[in-house]
Amino acid sequence: MPVISKRKVLAGLAATLPMAAAMVITSASPAMAASCYDHTGNVSGTYTRTDGLDQRVPASGSLRTTSYCNDINLWVGEDTVNPDYPYLMACVVFTAHSTSCSNGNIPVGPGWNVIATDVLDNSAFIVKVRGLQNDTDARGTKFKIAF
Repeated sequence: MPVISKRKVLAGLAATLPMAAAMVITSASPAMAASCYDHTGNVSGTYTRTDGLDQRVPASGSLRTTSYCNDINLWVGEDTVNPDYPYLMACVVFTAHSTSCSNGNIPVGPGWNVIATDVLDNSAFIVKVRGLQNDTDARGTKFKIAF
């Protein structure tokens, strides 16, 4: 029986590992994204301010990131007051570190939008939503948060 050296075994593993990792990542990505968006943490609401300014989500306390999502995502639905203008601005505040938006205000439109990337699990945060450019017509826009 031929003897295989440790060097040959390691070389063989090194050659096949990137391909195996790529197959795992590629096949898991769509399922992971669906799982993330399906897990909204029961956080949804409607932008109700009539002055176009920040609405804090949640109204009190904070949310915590989970292992379901690598990012914090905001889904924006149809604006019930002005259906032609379903846009908001959003920002994430990591409450353990700051009282300010960590990434500035990001314009978000219909569908899913990433508002924070590569977040650590169990990080406390809030989301602030407002009318795009403080537009009062944003009142009535529905949203959900997946994290």
